[in-house]
Amino acid sequence: MDLIGETAFLLNKDFGQEEETVLKIRNDLTKNDLKSYLQFAIAWYIEYDFHALVNIFYRLDINELKFNTLMQEKIGDELTSGLADLVLEREMQKAKTRLAYREYLKNKQNNEN
Repeated sequence: MDLIGETAFLLNKDFGQEEETVLKIRNDLTKNDLKSYLQFAIAWYIEYDFHALVNIFYRLDINELKFNTLMQEKIGDELTSGLADLVLEREMQKAKTRLAYREYLKNKQNNEN
């Protein structure tokens, strides 16, 4: 799995609890597709389940100061875009780590054989 695919998997795990916020994972997804999805999902959570959104951001270990600053200073698309950038940066970091660890395990297993 590549970085975009792994990130999409993580986003679905973290944001896809509601039918309306499930990301349709495809082979041709781009980083822009992920950001658009996030903006939609974040807007949905802001409108329908803000408490769940805050919990998601907490679980993802999103910088609280950056989150609060965006919530106070931005509205509409600027808000969802800023929040999406925070999430995408964090989720891509996690995806890179997961991919590197899988590669490490694969190499370790090959070396043992």
